[in-house]
Amino acid sequence: MKKIAFIVVFLIIAKFAAAQEFRFGLRLSPIISMAAISDKDKNTINGLTKSSKVGFAGGLMATYQFTEKFGLHSGLNIVSKGYEYEVAYPASTPKQTTKTNLTTVEIPVALHMRTNEIASGIRIRGIFGGSFNILASSKTDVTISGTTTSTKKSDGYYKIVPDFIVGAGVEWSLKDAGTIDLGIRFNQPLFLVTDKINGTDGRIKASYLSFDIGYYF
Repeated sequence: MKKIAFIVVFLIIAKFAAAQEFRFGLRLSPIISMAAISDKDKNTINGLTKSSKVGFAGGLMATYQFTEKFGLHSGLNIVSKGYEYEVAYPASTPKQTTKTNLTTVEIPVALHMRTNEIASGIRIRGIFGGSFNILASSKTDVTISGTTTSTKKSDGYYKIVPDFIVGAGVEWSLKDAGTIDLGIRFNQPLFLVTDKINGTDGRIKASYLSFDIGYYF
């Protein structure tokens, strides 16, 4: 009985090991970034207007397929994102327009799932997990009464912000020519990017939606 159990376990491990595969590639993604802004008590700020910004993300991606349908997705990406808002906050101060551009290094760690082939070489895939965003640089433009002041200091911005990520897309295997990966993903921050609004206590979270264009070698 023990010999049979050993053989069964050995066959399962052998099958599991045979399915393992490292895949490496490149990713380039235009993104739309946006901000959720509120006061320190999570209340809406009266008179605040905000707008989204177009940016980009790009870098390396890696997926460790520990089975045919499941894997671990990671990589190293440079993300350029930001937001813009206008408000008199506190209410007794002049209206101020703030434009923020952030450059972060993103390291995703997510479950990679894919279906069987739905056509020749084509699979539906999804990712679900998180990422760590390390602030590399920032630029903030503040305009008050027609006068703009710019600063590249990162004071007041959190240096590491974890995100929740979810996405879906399509993989198209080109046999001996690699795999094309197309999809969308949404990065929702779990922490604030800053707790200051016009120098006063507040809450700002910066999320983004990306349109992924990837290629596995």
